[in-house]
Amino acid sequence: MIKFKTKRARIMFSCGIAVLSIALIFFLLRGPYLSNFTKRLIIPTLENATGGRVIIGQAAINLFPFYVQVKSVNVFDKDGNQLLWITKSRAYIDLSGLFTKEVRIRKFWCKEPRLKTSREELDKVIQNVKDYISNEETGDYKVTLYNVELMDAELALEDIKEERSFSGNGMSFNMTVKNNSPQKKTTARFLFKEVKVKLPELSEVSGSFEGSVKMENNRVEIVDLNVKSAESTLDLAGELFLSPDSRVRKGELKGKGSIHASLLNELFGLKHEKEGVLSFEGKVGMVSDKDSGWPAFVLDLKTDSSFYLETLMDLLDVKKNITGFVSVKGDVKGRFPDVVGKGSATLKNAVFDGLALDDAAGEVEYGNGRFTLNDLTAHAYEGKFGGYAHIEVPDGDYAVTADAADINSLKLFKYIGWEPPFPLGRVNGDFSLNQKKGRDFELTADLGYLNEARDDLDVLDRLRTITTSLKLKGDMITLGDTVFSTSRSKLFLKGGMDLEKETLSLDLRLETEEVNDLTAPFYTEFGTAGTFSGSAGGSLMDPVISGRLDLGAGRVHGIPVSVASAELKYKADSLVIENLKVEQNGSSSSLSGLIEFRGADKLFSFKSPYFRARATLKNAGIKQFADLLSKDVSVDGIASGTITFEGNTEKFIGTGDLIIADAVAYGQDIAKAELKATFLPDRIKIHPLNAYHGESKLIAEGTVFYDGKFDFSLSSKDFDTCDINMIADYPLGARFSSLNMAGSGTIEKPDM
Repeated sequence: MIKFKTKRARIMFSCGIAVLSIALIFFLLRGPYLSNFTKRLIIPTLENATGGRVIIGQAAINLFPFYVQVKSVNVFDKDGNQLLWITKSRAYIDLSGLFTKEVRIRKFWCKEPRLKTSREELDKVIQNVKDYISNEETGDYKVTLYNVELMDAELALEDIKEERSFSGNGMSFNMTVKNNSPQKKTTARFLFKEVKVKLPELSEVSGSFEGSVKMENNRVEIVDLNVKSAESTLDLAGELFLSPDSRVRKGELKGKGSIHASLLNELFGLKHEKEGVLSFEGKVGMVSDKDSGWPAFVLDLKTDSSFYLETLMDLLDVKKNITGFVSVKGDVKGRFPDVVGKGSATLKNAVFDGLALDDAAGEVEYGNGRFTLNDLTAHAYEGKFGGYAHIEVPDGDYAVTADAADINSLKLFKYIGWEPPFPLGRVNGDFSLNQKKGRDFELTADLGYLNEARDDLDVLDRLRTITTSLKLKGDMITLGDTVFSTSRSKLFLKGGMDLEKETLSLDLRLETEEVNDLTAPFYTEFGTAGTFSGSAGGSLMDPVISGRLDLGAGRVHGIPVSVASAELKYKADSLVIENLKVEQNGSSSSLSGLIEFRGADKLFSFKSPYFRARATLKNAGIKQFADLLSKDVSVDGIASGTITFEGNTEKFIGTGDLIIADAVAYGQDIAKAELKATFLPDRIKIHPLNAYHGESKLIAEGTVFYDGKFDFSLSSKDFDTCDINMIADYPLGARFSSLNMAGSGTIEKPDM
């Protein structure tokens, strides 16, 4: 027995023994033998709990504070696939609970856990753990867990059957359980720095989220939940009530969120990558649904959103060309999916399947798959629209009913696929658009057109107004009660146009105070009123207009006309005249022929006319026709016979075969004349002229120029000088049975 001389020595010895004992125990607890012993205790328990194979690198027990620590934990499934890796884990145990057969784990801490498994395998592990904990044969000890903390965790979960996956890293998790009988309360705080989610038929999206929850029995209180993905955010708080099988039975969530178009582009792989943001604030209630195991959602949200219609159409898989930037401010309420939305909306740079809008504003409503714009005010084609519009999803059917004011006519008609020949103007009126899936596009309108160009170039430029009742269905345009008006003319038409075939079929009626209003500036000698009844058909680009023209009293190219009528067939490059009948003071004429407009570049452009005509005269005054050739030709009389004409106003050739009565030529009376002649721009060739007056008969051949010159020969077998007006006052009294004479020069200075 060791004896100590002093009390101090005895105390020092006792302390040394205590320190040595503690060091020995610490060495034994940290040593490899106890580590292997600890692993042999832990591994079977973990394998029984998880149903898989467990490998632990190191295990140790610490006394102060008391905890069990393991490192390099590997969990494998039955096929050898790694499910879980833990770098380090500790379980802080309250030893006092062992006296009451309770294992109290004050804190369970894991560093860098890595979980990678499938949904099916995870469900098996969870069920194994539940069965193990609830199995009474596992021992008489009760396990109580008070706190769980995970640091820098990684998860990778995959559901191959449902085509879903979830992965994340940088996770931290802290859960505290208060086992106050009879209520069990749990609080948890979690953070994922980076998360990737893949849902069925959608692209993978990434983001982060964090939050905290409180759980008590079947009630879950979401204290805060913050989700971020790129620029999109969601902030929520609320409570959920769970069923015994842990499904959400009812609840309510409040918060706000903003979904940027970039997230939708990433999630749904949209064709049009446009900017925009959908912002919501309010609450979403969850109520029990008897027909489903999941609750129904009841929305009560306010929105202030702006986005491109291309994004919405892509989401709804609408194939129509519907574009534009829309801003909406209002409410969304109701039970999903039968929600109702109301608010105000503005639209900019929009296109509805070809209808272009600069901007639009109105009250917007949504319900039963239909977006409706009431009190619509829109600007398009340099004018203004006001009315109503709606679009149905997902079919893309739409309708617009509106009044129009000051619309650019060229742009409006281009929208319906027609390029009219009349000039730029302004359109006013009301119209209705309809487009339904599988059906032809429809447009009905009562419109008025006002020409704003007012250039007095041709009849189309002189056009002042158009009023029409128009209907477009597919490629067919139907016109009813349509009136084209100038200051002096009105054209009434009805019929239709086929835009696909580029054809038309119209009934026409024209009334004009003066035909010059239709032909100027190319021809201005129609000083008479007229009416036309007929039709227009054939090609849209080169229609054929045919019908009957009736002219009233007046003058045509200086020729007095009592009444005239003709059958006409007109194209842009030609006018066919059939049986033009002209009556004047007991005489009549008929004319048939063709006028080619060789310089015409559009309809009613009568440029560079070229004539081919044949006229039949009956008791017609020849002076009016001679004046057409030259005012210097001094002839008059009454003619019957035929005249032909070919050429233009500068270069032409005409022929005449006429019988003329009571004629006067350069002062010489001619009782009767039989004339065959050729008319040229500067002269008339006579071949021959048989003239009868008094007792004389004269045969003449030669040329008479319009400037008064002549060159011809005369012959007669019975000629009396008394029948010559110039020498009638001289008592020559000579009569010739044979006379031959040649002459040239001018009337004033003849050389005979």
